[in-house]
Amino acid sequence: MTINVKALMQEQMKLAERVSLTADWLRESLSERTMHRSVKESLYQASGSSEKEASPRSELNIDFVAGCDVTFLDVWKTPTLGLACIKVLSFPSMDEVSEAVSEEVISFPYIPGLLAYRELPALISAYRKLEAKFRKGSSSRVVFIVDGQGIAHYRGLGIASHFGVFTGEISIGCAKSRLCGKFEMPKEPIKPGKSASSNLGEIATSSSLIDENSGRQIGVVLRVRASQGSTSSGEKNLLYISPGHRIDFETAVSIIRSCLTKHVQPEPTRLAHNRLHKLRREALVKGVLGAK
Repeated sequence: MTINVKALMQEQMKLAERVSLTADWLRESLSERTMHRSVKESLYQASGSSEKEASPRSELNIDFVAGCDVTFLDVWKTPTLGLACIKVLSFPSMDEVSEAVSEEVISFPYIPGLLAYRELPALISAYRKLEAKFRKGSSSRVVFIVDGQGIAHYRGLGIASHFGVFTGEISIGCAKSRLCGKFEMPKEPIKPGKSASSNLGEIATSSSLIDENSGRQIGVVLRVRASQGSTSSGEKNLLYISPGHRIDFETAVSIIRSCLTKHVQPEPTRLAHNRLHKLRREALVKGVLGAK
């Protein structure tokens, strides 16, 4: 398979121009919010879930968060089997309500900076398997959190932004490692007392991720304290958050903070990641790629 890297880089820059950093959906009228709330209650009843007591996080005016992750049977091999999972959770209660998984043979090789072209086919396949009520065009408000970069990318188009532009969905990039940019290490989070909230997002500290060439902000670095006596030293407890599409920095960070419960990773992407590990183990046992 011949790859025109230069052409794809130019395509990324053009697509990046379509990325919106405005959360226009936050400016809904009261009647529209009421309508979405009624739809949300109906979805809860249909899924058999019960909504927990409302909290300040519900003021973000979203109904569901969807964690997205992609892995491969052999990350260094081409072709290989790509596995994607999307876990849909109610917001702010973090109750799991739905999931979609996909398997796709991937022929695009690993090329730094062009990883979205390798991961996106499997992710889009999983997205199309989601129930219609969780996709664009429905009356429910869903924010997709993608394990990867948003605009914190060499050309401003990581997989979260690419996914958002392609689908039209609201998306956030939440990565476990830094691709580009510079930042100052956030201060050590304060250890919560026994009576304090168990939500780690409320005590996570942050600093801005800055593009080294232009000097503009491209993301936010969150330093999260893990539960069960873990420390937040080094970079293992850092999250690199950047807007994907149709969202601003402040709102993206607020949503990620709300999804940090008892783990360093946001609950939606943590569950998607765990599901993929199980699927990958099963695929390795069955030898799926060889069978195809």
